[in-house]
Amino acid sequence: MTTKHEDYFVELREQIINEEQWQDKVFVTFNHEASSGKSRYMHKLLAEVATTPPYRRALYVQLFAGEELANTVQSINQHAGTTVAAKFIGGDNKPAYKLKRAREIPVLCITHEMYFQFCRGNYQDLWQNREVLILDEFPSFMHPIVIGGDEIGRYALNSMRKEDYGMKYLADKLLTKFVEMERIYTDYLTKDIPFVTFPDLIGELPRLENMLDFIDDRADKTIMENIHHLIKNGGYFFEGNFHTYDFRLPPLMLQNNVVLDANSGFDYRPELSDLFVVKRQKKLFDYSSSFLTHYTVNTGKTALKTYTKFTMEVLSEIPLKDCHGALFITDKANEEQVIKSVLAHFKDYGETLEKVSENLGFPIAVDHFGNLTGVNKYRDFDTIFLLKTPYFNYMAYLLNHFYFTKEGSDNILYQNDEVSLVRTQMVCGEMYQALHRVARDHIRPAKMYVFCNNQGAVDTIVGELPGVQYVKKEMEVSVKKRRQKTKGNGKNRVPQIVQFQQFLLEYKMSGAETVSKQDIMEALGIRDLSNLNKLKRKSETFLQDHIIIVEHHDYRFKPQATAN
Repeated sequence: MTTKHEDYFVELREQIINEEQWQDKVFVTFNHEASSGKSRYMHKLLAEVATTPPYRRALYVQLFAGEELANTVQSINQHAGTTVAAKFIGGDNKPAYKLKRAREIPVLCITHEMYFQFCRGNYQDLWQNREVLILDEFPSFMHPIVIGGDEIGRYALNSMRKEDYGMKYLADKLLTKFVEMERIYTDYLTKDIPFVTFPDLIGELPRLENMLDFIDDRADKTIMENIHHLIKNGGYFFEGNFHTYDFRLPPLMLQNNVVLDANSGFDYRPELSDLFVVKRQKKLFDYSSSFLTHYTVNTGKTALKTYTKFTMEVLSEIPLKDCHGALFITDKANEEQVIKSVLAHFKDYGETLEKVSENLGFPIAVDHFGNLTGVNKYRDFDTIFLLKTPYFNYMAYLLNHFYFTKEGSDNILYQNDEVSLVRTQMVCGEMYQALHRVARDHIRPAKMYVFCNNQGAVDTIVGELPGVQYVKKEMEVSVKKRRQKTKGNGKNRVPQIVQFQQFLLEYKMSGAETVSKQDIMEALGIRDLSNLNKLKRKSETFLQDHIIIVEHHDYRFKPQATAN
């Protein structure tokens, strides 16, 4: 990979230096390419504005604490040639001198988690007299809240113990609504996700707020706070729970607010909100010597459970020839299993990844999505395997849409085009960040192997890697043979038609274009095609509603929405 031009950060510099560019009501967001050195450049720029007139004061926010935060402070101070930056990690027992230092230091460096404390109004004296806010990576402003029957029941019990009429009135209303929703929507086949509001309880919020000051039990206080969020925001009812978000996180903004996020060029969330203005940047690197090999294998959570030896088959398919370091990425739940499979494949080279790496002559590592953004320890690796498609629960995407639009409405599972775009582009972001953990110095070509059947997500990633040599392949994967067994009178068994429809929905959710009839039969333990056809006939309305077309060998899904 090679760079195309210099002066890549001119517009970013202008945003920080030129006060006429400042905006106090929006986040000016820059999508400089991952591994382009945007964080290092910002360290240098903050050192400059802190040491030259008119001596700006800044708040710098990054994901990681610990050594990474200490390194940021050290980098800024080295560029300044003097101490202009310090870190603050919070805590109730901070000595007065440390608080004073954090107040007075020109550049205060904190984590995203501490920034959210600032958003809630904590430590106001540490940020009120600063002009420039830098958020390194897109902030997760949407903090989800789940309220179920247990939480509402506990709140109702407390209302009776305290003999508080206001609490009891609110508890009765919530329980009535919960029971109503559970009766209507808790069903095997429901795809409806209703949006619920509580207009008759809005007047009770001041009473609820006052009561919070008198609650000592932390769990009870959290339940009351969450109920407050639900009543004020409204929320969705899904899988037997109410879902909403923490409204106490209105973004903290200063006179000049900048976000550095490589994903923001394709992430759909900034487009949903007036809070963000994205200044798209040209690509810095040429990837024409690198390879992205795409295997169209379903690696969603459900599909992976049906595979017998997926990682072993991947390693048999792709020999690690001329490798300078191989990184395997999965989800946290499957990380240990991937490690065991890698060790089994290389059993002649050692019993640990460290020993195998030593004997092979190049490092091998396994990591998981959610643990990768900003990580630099794999920078000298040149080979990466994405063994899992990083999907979240559908509610995560729906709540993100709700948070950024501030508009909630009745929803149908997997049928909202805007939510689908949020979902696809968030998946792209996780995959893009993972791929950029290797070959970060762009000294040698990268070899990227992506196992995913969400073509829209892969297309977006390829578009973010100009010139990359893209190859699409298929790979046979061994699947567990499974037969359904009826136990006793079968009352507790999930009906096969339900399993059939849920299986199709999960495949459609994964972004797959088709699923073969053979795969369906193996997954559901169906031996005869005539039995599958019976399920199809009983599901005609379901198939029409979800635009699932039955072909000779396959079931074909409506393509996922993709960003323009």
